[in-house]
Amino acid sequence: MVTPPDVLNAHRLSDAVWPRRLPREMTFPDAPVQANLEASARLYPTKVAITAGDRTWTYAQLQHEVERFAGFLTAGGVGPGDRVAIWLQNRPEYVVAVYGAWRVGAIVSPLSPMLTGDEAPFYFEDSQPAVLVTAPALHQKVADHPATPGIVVLVGDQPEATSQAVLWEAALSAAPGAAASVAASDIALLPYTSGTTGRPKGCVLTHAALQATLLGAAYWCQHTPASIHFATLPFFHVTGFQQSMHVALATGAELIIMERWNREEAARIMEERRVTTWVSITAMIVDMLNHLDEHPRDLSAIRFVAGGGAAIPEDVHRRVRETFGVPLVEGYGLTETISQTHLNPPDAARQRCVGIPTFNVRCVVLDKDDQRPLPVGEVGEIAIHGPQILNEYWNRPEETAEAFIDIEGLRYFRTGDLGYYDADGYFYIVDRLKRMINAAGFKVWPAEVEARLYDHPAVSEACVVGVGDPKRGETTRALIILKPDARGHVAADDIIAWSREQMSAYKYPREVVFVETLPRLASGKIDWRTAQAQENAHDGGN
Repeated sequence: MVTPPDVLNAHRLSDAVWPRRLPREMTFPDAPVQANLEASARLYPTKVAITAGDRTWTYAQLQHEVERFAGFLTAGGVGPGDRVAIWLQNRPEYVVAVYGAWRVGAIVSPLSPMLTGDEAPFYFEDSQPAVLVTAPALHQKVADHPATPGIVVLVGDQPEATSQAVLWEAALSAAPGAAASVAASDIALLPYTSGTTGRPKGCVLTHAALQATLLGAAYWCQHTPASIHFATLPFFHVTGFQQSMHVALATGAELIIMERWNREEAARIMEERRVTTWVSITAMIVDMLNHLDEHPRDLSAIRFVAGGGAAIPEDVHRRVRETFGVPLVEGYGLTETISQTHLNPPDAARQRCVGIPTFNVRCVVLDKDDQRPLPVGEVGEIAIHGPQILNEYWNRPEETAEAFIDIEGLRYFRTGDLGYYDADGYFYIVDRLKRMINAAGFKVWPAEVEARLYDHPAVSEACVVGVGDPKRGETTRALIILKPDARGHVAADDIIAWSREQMSAYKYPREVVFVETLPRLASGKIDWRTAQAQENAHDGGN
């Protein structure tokens, strides 16, 4: 069956609201991402590139440190195709490590600093990095694990060099390293996302894919060398990685780095440093608005605020307009698309809407049963074709095959998200086909949480569901059947406290409900879909 052309060309519906003076199709650089920083260092050598606390780096200084770290990697035998894992909070050294790795042709694998010592080794075993750049406290968690990389570089306060680790200052004492020959088509990044089995999967992303979203955002949002970007999102997250770090450095702007979120400090920085650009998530935006209600600041320099990661209530949109004087721009993207595939036009933004497909992107909505592209208004699975799509999942050929579908000769990525588009070409996300919890922008896979809960000696059975939360957008609730001898002796708070020690901060269940039974399928397996529906109905009735 041939698909009607109007369905495949649904993105053309948005012609009337497409940002003025911008082309539909954009030509992106045929060069690796590190070329952006090299160009900025030549064009703006004395301009401040990074501010962190009371420290600053000019573009020339930043590029010099990148070249020295590249020299260290080269001396250690690291070259094209090798993996460099970065397991850090936001710091200037993070930026240097990323660009230094790319300079020698290595692949960067960003890891969440919230990973526990039990969780992190999986990523080492899966990607087999040659180098780990991390903080002393994190390194202590995995120092004795056999999968920990052979070269470890320690970043942070009062680290101690060991036979296993090199101090950051020592790494930067290396002679500047020559640049390897790196093409836009070469692999740049290996971030991890969860999938249908609950195992994290590495997303193979090229330099060309990264260029499409970082420069696409720069053009779309009119970022300039005069912009001052405030990086509050973690760099291991694709939005912080692209929209904060790389957009700023590619455009010769200033990047202000906050290591950990603190709303009082963030408000002070935004006022004193005259921040113009803030890309964040719903939870941070709400936290900031609540603080500013009690402690107003002069934030008149703000020109652009973007958010996402969870549903944004209309009241938050209103408060952003009143507080910052600009609309809150929502977008949509995934780890597999290394940030945005959809953005709201800044001059025609709509609330509770992820916007329209951006440069060079085609998007269809597929029928959940027969994968037929659907017309306006019908809900189905979002599928995307564009330059930012991952090549494949790292060493996961079967899951790669399942993630893509060929439509009229084009390869579309199946997102697992359910949505629809309206007559003006705006897209709306309504649900998820996959079983995924989106907690304050962090994706939590329930099966992974359940597996860890079963390690608790009092837990007989567990089913994890996502429930609405006014601050996080969605949070994790564990429905637990206790073992008979634990009933009356173990409290919900005991399970939560234990979970906090066993799992990353964004994963552990914030709510625990003890139940006598759980719904089951005919096979005897727990029916999580019914459990989810029951919790939704219960919460909706309160």
